[in-house]
Amino acid sequence: MARGTLSTDGRRLNGNNVIWRQMPKIANDTRHFGRRLAFGLDQKLYITAGERHQGAPAQDMSGTLGKIVRINPDGSVSSDNPFVGTPGVRTEIWTSRHRNPYGLVFAPDGRLFESAMGPEGGDEFNILTCGANYGWRIVSEGNDGETLPRHAPCPEFAAPLVSRAPVIAPGGMFQYDGSRFIAGRTISFWPVW
Repeated sequence: MARGTLSTDGRRLNGNNVIWRQMPKIANDTRHFGRRLAFGLDQKLYITAGERHQGAPAQDMSGTLGKIVRINPDGSVSSDNPFVGTPGVRTEIWTSRHRNPYGLVFAPDGRLFESAMGPEGGDEFNILTCGANYGWRIVSEGNDGETLPRHAPCPEFAAPLVSRAPVIAPGGMFQYDGSRFIAGRTISFWPVW
């Protein structure tokens, strides 16, 4: 992740500065990048990092594969992140053990919503909670070539608010705040596909 200043003619980025890098670097796979950004009411930058179709590294807290990270806009780590001071854990991690988080939106009340592409069933829509473990690749509402346990019997893992089967692979999401829909009528939306 880098930041810079767009030139007035819109043709260049000046003063480019890398503020965050996924760890470890994965060069041999082109899947499950994640890479959605959202600024919170706390003025922190939240970044989704997919597990790059690697599976097990999502459980490894010494890396950022399969994590949601939280940093200051200059790239420094916020001192109130949940794993600051925990040996062997990347301090920028906000939540962990995600598969492929492709949607990230803050509600006006500050809640952070995330959508993720699941394996063979189990696309997820989550409300993210600071420090929570979402279980990938130990539990899932879908299967990854083998039957994985579901979240329900495993309370140590945060279960999705909603999961979907069959998989339709959400590619992002947005929040609508307008008057186009009839007041008082419940309308359910899944993230943008």
